[in-house]
Amino acid sequence: MAGKANFNITPSEIRSAATNMETSLREFVRAYKNIYAATSDLRVTFQGEASNAYNQRIEQYRADFVATERSVKQFIEFLQRYSGEATRTEGDLSNVAKTLPASRRG
Repeated sequence: MAGKANFNITPSEIRSAATNMETSLREFVRAYKNIYAATSDLRVTFQGEASNAYNQRIEQYRADFVATERSVKQFIEFLQRYSGEATRTEGDLSNVAKTLPASRRG
């Protein structure tokens, strides 16, 4: 069938991807929290209309950063659940296969 894709991804590869995403997410969170810490420090030394405009604008992005963090966390949790379920299913199939009678040929 044209256009059909075949993906061969193991549960351990999925777990590894989730772990890598967790690391990247921690770096992302650290970076955006550092932005807001620096912005807070800047408020002390840089005041006036321009400072207020900048601070208001940067605060508008906070909800986006938090929403991104939440979405990525949910995806990581999905990958972890899926890899666990795939591992259990693979084990169950293996156990069932072991109970099949041996071939009479051979």
